[in-house]
Amino acid sequence: MPDLGLQTQTERHFGFLVSEKGYKCTQSTPYQVRFDSPTTFIELVYDGNRSFELGLLVGKNGSETDAIPPFSIDEILRLRRAPEAKQFSLVQVTSGEVLASFVQQLAQMLITYGADFIAGNKHSFAELAEQRSSEVKAYALERNLRKARAEADTAWHKKDYPGVVRALKPLRAALTAAEVGKLEFAEKHSGPDNCN
Repeated sequence: MPDLGLQTQTERHFGFLVSEKGYKCTQSTPYQVRFDSPTTFIELVYDGNRSFELGLLVGKNGSETDAIPPFSIDEILRLRRAPEAKQFSLVQVTSGEVLASFVQQLAQMLITYGADFIAGNKHSFAELAEQRSSEVKAYALERNLRKARAEADTAWHKKDYPGVVRALKPLRAALTAAEVGKLEFAEKHSGPDNCN
């Protein structure tokens, strides 16, 4: 993939990090530009070989935070309940003009919604980490519910009530009222030995 101008556009729109916020540009290639402060890094990455995705990452510097992956701009926007959050979830660019436009927009989103992250605010990073943890748990619950519902539905049609119980009982607290009713019916029709 040819150079679409990531370095030039990043210098133009993110230069304020160096001139006003005390950051240093520590890496600059056609596919990655990184700025570091003593506490925080901000990185633009472009996958010009496969997905053509452009991303803005923000993370903490320091040995205690090495295990924590950086946060994406869309995570910051979701934390701030910004209406633009979905727009920046998966940004794909294949031309220099589109890249220039999105780099400018990403800079504006960071200025508007991420000033505390630029400043390295520990409380804001902690809030973002908590949001990520909650989203991961919610995603896992949804995945488990989809699987359990499919298994329960198959078992229900076969009148395999112990199978319905096995599928739904571990997720009882997350079930709909109709699903709880189905589970209770299956429990009654499973017999006492089959409800484990």
